[in-house]
Amino acid sequence: MTITRRAFLTFAAAATATLPRATSTRWERLGAHPGATAQPTPAGTQIVDLEIYRGMLFAGYGDWNGNTGPISIDPFDIARGRFVGSRHRAYTHAIHTWRITSAGLMAPNIDPLGDAPLAALDPRGGFSWSPDGLTWKQQPVGASYHVFDITDSDGGRFAVGSGAEEGQAGPVVWKRTAPYTWARSFARDGVRAQAQDRYHWIAAADGVPYLQAGWSGGGFGPMRRFHQGYWQEMPLVRERFHLGTVGSRVQSCDGRLLSGGPTGLRVFTPSTRRIRTVGMPGGAAIIDLYVSGRTVHVLTRDRVFVSRNAGETFTGLITPVAGATSLAVGEGKIYLGTSSGVLYAHNL
Repeated sequence: MTITRRAFLTFAAAATATLPRATSTRWERLGAHPGATAQPTPAGTQIVDLEIYRGMLFAGYGDWNGNTGPISIDPFDIARGRFVGSRHRAYTHAIHTWRITSAGLMAPNIDPLGDAPLAALDPRGGFSWSPDGLTWKQQPVGASYHVFDITDSDGGRFAVGSGAEEGQAGPVVWKRTAPYTWARSFARDGVRAQAQDRYHWIAAADGVPYLQAGWSGGGFGPMRRFHQGYWQEMPLVRERFHLGTVGSRVQSCDGRLLSGGPTGLRVFTPSTRRIRTVGMPGGAAIIDLYVSGRTVHVLTRDRVFVSRNAGETFTGLITPVAGATSLAVGEGKIYLGTSSGVLYAHNL
């Protein structure tokens, strides 16, 4: 069974013909995230991803170019209105993606601590995970330079990033083969002599996992799906789906994949092998998106939008706080993380 990032959240508001309720601009300041605001660089302070799990709000931050790890996982208890304290020091210089799986909440090691510039592959690279949000463990997947994303699927659990490929760094997929054992599943879509080609994302639609490599200089590899035991190329997909490098910006929704980016909402429909773009009102770029069922919330610089028909049409909901960089929705509230490492909330 595939568990999507937002599947267990429920919402009180139903789709109606009236404007959404959250029209006030009065945001509640929850507090500065202790780990994010202690970062030594502006990039490290930015809250890149937010996730709600077991009544707690988890913030992803860190600077993997500045090597500012390890990263402290310090969740915010929503009911008590406070941070619970550091529960884990993640083996990475940044957490930019949270994923909810059947085993619990997972945070890929985007840049494992041992992967310093020009260093050898880090054998401990993998992901941090917790069944309850409070007790955490480190799970290696194999020698890696980066582990960007992870997903459950009908074909198993997969992680993606970069490792050694034909004597240089290249895109790699790892697969869970036993409860605490992982092995390489695929490594092919790199370009020789570039060394910075990577799988930045992986996501499952209707139980089938999809991925696509991003290359140095903006190029891209073929879209692939895991079908009948191998990673099958999809030749009809001739463009790059996800235009960014943050895995959590790709979400599964209603049998399709959604990607937020500078041109709007990218929609990949597996049944037709087609990618299309749903433009946001005013042509706004998408900073972050949050999916639950067929409901999609989108953060832009000047507005939070909501779609209740799987991203086909959007309605303006509320003006975000200045400097908002990430979004989560649940527990009856909209949550924002900012470039200054501060968390905010607003009633739905």
